[in-house]
Amino acid sequence: MIHTLTTIMRLSHAYSFNSFIYRLRKLPLIKKLIREDFYKKAWMKHLLTILTILKDIFMIFFGKLFYLGLFVYLPVYYIPGSIDESYMHLLFCMTLSGAIVNNELMTATKEKYYAHVLMHINARRLAISDLLLYIGGQFIGFIPAGLIFGRLCHVPVLYCLCLPIFAAAGKVVWSSCAFYIFNKKGLLLSERNWKFTFSLLGITAAAGYGLPFLHISIPSPAFAAAALFSLAAAPLALRFLWRTSESSYRRLYKKTLTKETVVFNVTENAAATQQKTYLTHLSDEKITSSKKGYAYFNDIFVKRHKKLLTTAAKKQTLILLVILAAAVAATLFNDNMKKSFRFVTESMLPYFVFIMYLINRGTTITQAMFFNCDHSMLTYNFYRKPKTLLEVFKTRLLTMIKINMIPALVIAAGLPLLLALSGGASQPLNYILLPVSILFMAAFFSLHYLVMYYLLQPYDIHMTSKSHTYSIVSMITYVFCYLFIKLQMSTLIFSLCVVGFTVIYTLLALFLIYKYAPKTFRLK
Repeated sequence: MIHTLTTIMRLSHAYSFNSFIYRLRKLPLIKKLIREDFYKKAWMKHLLTILTILKDIFMIFFGKLFYLGLFVYLPVYYIPGSIDESYMHLLFCMTLSGAIVNNELMTATKEKYYAHVLMHINARRLAISDLLLYIGGQFIGFIPAGLIFGRLCHVPVLYCLCLPIFAAAGKVVWSSCAFYIFNKKGLLLSERNWKFTFSLLGITAAAGYGLPFLHISIPSPAFAAAALFSLAAAPLALRFLWRTSESSYRRLYKKTLTKETVVFNVTENAAATQQKTYLTHLSDEKITSSKKGYAYFNDIFVKRHKKLLTTAAKKQTLILLVILAAAVAATLFNDNMKKSFRFVTESMLPYFVFIMYLINRGTTITQAMFFNCDHSMLTYNFYRKPKTLLEVFKTRLLTMIKINMIPALVIAAGLPLLLALSGGASQPLNYILLPVSILFMAAFFSLHYLVMYYLLQPYDIHMTSKSHTYSIVSMITYVFCYLFIKLQMSTLIFSLCVVGFTVIYTLLALFLIYKYAPKTFRLK
């Protein structure tokens, strides 16, 4: 067992090392400094192994702090009831959901593929060793996170320590249950089972965030009882997993550890799958347009792919309408909610930067543009002329803004409505500034993703993402948007900043597209 554990860790570190060097050699400027023989350098391997271990340790602790802080600690201040009760209730729901959804035993990874398929390591030893390694990280990571946020919410230390026990032991118990179901029914209850995952997340989210508004909360002793029960059941679950035949594990890995499920980016499979997805969304209607030139070209594309481009935006809009209706009802019948919504609408406008980032569909739209249009058109030189690129860019920008405005309009209309119902604005100008800010945020993210697409062009001809620069810029965008959650700024100042920055960024983007896109927007 120990040998298997060390093998898994060595494989993980080796993969991380090789992937890191590979990504560095793809970055501009840096790639000229790093030669192919870097893979062979022993000192580099040792250095990156140490850095990988430090990264893993950091992510174990930081990941849990981020998770509890964002999904549990921050929301409790907007949930009715005492802070400690709301915290424990929400913690129970989220921990139970995480124990079921994040099932490491059923999850396919590259390390498992290498170890079992290529190195022929015993499937049972591999599965149990990997599970224990994962559970150990969960247990260690949740101890400081649970103590920090628990004490901030005035939860007793003993209850705080129930979190790592419930999180670790609960995952062991559910893993055995899921494996039993797989052996008996052939049903794979993992994160890749989207219906199961989203149904469970929806139920637990509704219970965690919604029940307190109905004055229903799971008491802290129930959380402690669940932790103790999981702890008592965990040895039995491990015994079941160990005594299950090795052939059952091989059958599990045969189903999960394929080149497609471990995301090896096999070009033929990726292209075929993407093509099949897009073809199902094509319109069968006879398409016409009264526009001319590249405007006609873009209009035909949008009409032909309207299902693909707008369906998700319409679903987002429907969800937002339901949330808005619930918020309006809560405001009308709950005085505490009036205070909360007034605070949110007048003091937390920067928070909506992160929300608008999440609902923006720039990546999906640019993918559709590339696969169904640009991967063919980029073979022609006239399509990469500066004036042509700029004209198409401006036309597409308007299209993306229109699509992203569908859900944005609900938020833009909902915020001033909630503000009016919750007691009114401290400044009448806020009724205008709120929707203007939201709409400009939607426009900005539409522009940003399109600029990234033209200047970094992340896809190769097979529709697989290859640009590591694009991934880095995307990550930086995410981090900056998340940091806005903590920003404190008046509605007037923030709105002026949003509008001004969007206008400046638009002018700069038009210049960059004209100047550099002919060189960057090409087939790879």
